[in-house]
Amino acid sequence: MRSRAAFLGLVLLLPACDDRYRPPVRPTAPPAPLAPAPVAPAPAPVARPVAPVDPIVSVASRDRHSCIRRRSGAIACWGYNGDGQLGDGSRVDQPRAVTVPGLSDISEVTTGLNYSCARRSSGAVMCWGNNEDGQLGDGLGARPGARSTAPIAVKGLNDAEELAGGDAHVCARRRAGSVVCWGLGGHGQLGAITERSATPLVIPGLSKVVQVVSGANHACARRSGGDVLCWGRDTEGQLGDEARGSKPKPVPVVGLADATLLVAGGNHTCALRRSGAVACWGSNQHGQLGDGKSGVFSQHTPVAAVGLKDVAELAAGRDHTCVRTRDGAAACWGANAGGQLGDATTTSRTRPTAVARLAGAVDLALGTAHSCALLSTGNVTCWGSDAHRALGPRRL
Repeated sequence: MRSRAAFLGLVLLLPACDDRYRPPVRPTAPPAPLAPAPVAPAPAPVARPVAPVDPIVSVASRDRHSCIRRRSGAIACWGYNGDGQLGDGSRVDQPRAVTVPGLSDISEVTTGLNYSCARRSSGAVMCWGNNEDGQLGDGLGARPGARSTAPIAVKGLNDAEELAGGDAHVCARRRAGSVVCWGLGGHGQLGAITERSATPLVIPGLSKVVQVVSGANHACARRSGGDVLCWGRDTEGQLGDEARGSKPKPVPVVGLADATLLVAGGNHTCALRRSGAVACWGSNQHGQLGDGKSGVFSQHTPVAAVGLKDVAELAAGRDHTCVRTRDGAAACWGANAGGQLGDATTTSRTRPTAVARLAGAVDLALGTAHSCALLSTGNVTCWGSDAHRALGPRRL
């Protein structure tokens, strides 16, 4: 019986071992997740030029300081500030452009030897800096020690259309086409025999004036017909009247009846003619007349500057002259001891020489030994001597 029972138990166990049996499957690690497809990097942002909030529209230079005018009518200046000509309330030289407080509606700025003036859109004029010769025009100057480090109003002038600063005198073209001047007058540059005037004086015999310019101690006016009359110092021939001797009464420039633009340097004057030619007269000691000569103390009649075409603008410094051409380039001639001609030398030139690496110029301004250009980008670049921080910041 026991054998039978054992046999039956074995039979009962056999079904568990039939061909349907499969060994248990060992667990395996889950498959590794697929790597994400590579994502292309986002393109780098394209750098776009940012338009200046208040772009520069003009630049003015005379001696060792310069000023800019912004579209809003604000004025900023840099360079020599010994007499407060930067208008920032101090007498400290500035290597950067400092804003002149209180000016926001200015249509024009001009600079002199140690002062600056600005014309409001209304025709009123404000000046600041040295006032010892009355060049601020407020009626309180023309005395030793007179100066103002902030803008003050020119007395009795409210219809100015254009300003022209000389060394220590200022002239203004008025709305009706007449001219008034104030400041130092020892050479007749005020149109009268007077040493100085602290208020504007009318220049006699002038009408239909469309442009006025001032040199160191002389002034000239271009009339609507294209003729030019000058007055003041004539020792170097800067009046262009063929005669010698300073004159308080305006005299016509010989042989010039087709001028379309006028500039005055220290002791020389130049005009752009209707034909596109440039004529200059006055001192040619450093070749600043551009006719290929130098060492000429006085040239009393106009001579042609050589090798120029497509001239869009003239500018004059103390003893050098520049032109801007319609393609935005510039050429200069005359004194170059400070590198003010921009040709990478300090050699004076008697003929126009291209300013190196300058493109896109839209306005020029020249001082004693430096030059500046406003570029189409809105920046101002300067070259030459940096005495008293005349070159200003690298970028404006």
